[in-house]
Order: sequence, then C-alpha cells, then structure tokens
Amino acid sequence: MDIILIAVIFSGLVGYWAHNWGRNGWLWFFGSLLVSSLVAAIVLLLMGRDGTAKEEKEAQEIEAAAQKSAAIEKRKAELMKDKK
Repeated sequence: MDIILIAVIFSGLVGYWAHNWGRNGWLWFFGSLLVSSLVAAIVLLLMGRDGTAKEEKEAQEIEAAAQKSAAIEKRKAELMKDKK
C-alpha cells in the first residue's frame, strides 16, 4: 500500500512539473504511473520546456501589469474629478 501511495505522489510531482513547463500535466501524471516516475522525469527533463509556455506566461504578466496601471490611472482620474 505504501508503494502505491509513493508512486501516486511522485507521479503527481511529475505531472505538476510538466504542467509548469507547458506540457499536459494529466498526461504526464498517468504516463508516469504506468511507466515510472523516474523515467518520466528524465524524459521530461530531456524534452525541456515547451517554448510557448514561457511566452504565454510573460504575456499574461505584461497584461496584468497593464491592467493594474490602467486601474490606477482610472482611480486617479476619479479622485481628481471628485475634488473639483
């Protein structure tokens, strides 16, 4: 029973790692359960990150910063309007 629990935990870690690297986390989770967590982790490491994942993350960060700046400017305009 302990072996199964350890396999599920390590497969979950591989799936989480794959998801963070822009890959399908569930596919890697179940694949590592079937094969081996160690083998799946080595294959994932050799494959590397998905190039689009980094670009998407950067685009989301830029969009969030732009929205935050726009909200600040809008609030400043509202406060200036209220003072008049």
